[in-house]
Amino acid sequence: MILIFLLILISFVGIIFGAHWLVYYSLIKFFNLTNGNLKSSLAIFLLCLSLSFIISSFLSHWRTNDFTRIFYLISNTWLAFLNNLVLMLVLAWVIKWGMKLFNFSLDFRFLTIILILTALGLTIWGVRNAFNPRVKNISVKIKNLPVSWQGKTAVHISDVHLGHIYNSDFLEKIVDKINAVDPEIIFITGDLFDGMEYREIDSSTESLNKLKAKNIFMVTGNHENYLGIEETKKALENNPRIKILENELLDLDGLKLIGLNYPKREGLGFNFEEVFKKLKDYNPEEANILLYHEPKNIQEAKELGVKLQLSGHTHKGQSFPFNFITHWMYHGYDYGLFTLGDYNIYITNGVGTWGPPMRTGNRPEIVSINFL
Repeated sequence: MILIFLLILISFVGIIFGAHWLVYYSLIKFFNLTNGNLKSSLAIFLLCLSLSFIISSFLSHWRTNDFTRIFYLISNTWLAFLNNLVLMLVLAWVIKWGMKLFNFSLDFRFLTIILILTALGLTIWGVRNAFNPRVKNISVKIKNLPVSWQGKTAVHISDVHLGHIYNSDFLEKIVDKINAVDPEIIFITGDLFDGMEYREIDSSTESLNKLKAKNIFMVTGNHENYLGIEETKKALENNPRIKILENELLDLDGLKLIGLNYPKREGLGFNFEEVFKKLKDYNPEEANILLYHEPKNIQEAKELGVKLQLSGHTHKGQSFPFNFITHWMYHGYDYGLFTLGDYNIYITNGVGTWGPPMRTGNRPEIVSINFL
């Protein structure tokens, strides 16, 4: 596992440095920069930017204060812009090669400036989009649903990532939107927190006490593992109405609610059959809802009689073009509602973001579910 982690880390660092090198090389070529001092200054500036995300991530998990928060926000916002800038510069290279291939000319400096401004505009729009989640309404038919639950509304949220970027003000906005739906029950499917030290985030959860729903249930995600499960519980000590389900089943007036922990080691999933055997009073013929952070083990859940699975984790790639990657990784089950016989699964793209506070591939959401 350590070797895999190191390989992922090295690959990630390599991609970041590679992206900054492409920016450097493209700007030198497109603007015909020949001044040695200017080129050196640009190289040093981009090198510092390439290191900023890595350094800010370590600093923010080591110590949380105004400096580390601001540094983390700036470095992640730069990473958001870098993503769009690289896309625009790749487009510029395609146009440049097309000019040679088809023998036509353009004012390439002007075109490059336009593309850079386009990248900036996309970033501004993406950041604004990331901080303004919508309410999405869906309806799900659950087999053998008790009459007492028919027509009731639930809210499903995931991946809020409270921490360095998303704070109490953002959470209060989410709480207001949830209360406007007036749900009977609320499900939180992991990554409520972003993995920072719990003493810095317990105060940011105060708004959760304003939720009006009768019942609020949560399962852990991978970021709760980074934070630590016990630390997660401490961070929610002031929110007694939120119950964390840890591989357990509850009976809610005839509707069975199953909550599974996220595996403590990355890459290791559950043996669903073994976990379900240990659930007290589980009957696959009864109406049930499974809360599980990551949209995996779909076939197993279906065969075990799960009627509705709620998951998150994928962010639907968060920003273009990463949505294509999550679509491939999760075999198409990276976002939306899917029905396979009596089995339903809804994968939300989440409320917050991880890393760059930007969404250009989709809009974050709070899911309102009408039970049929």
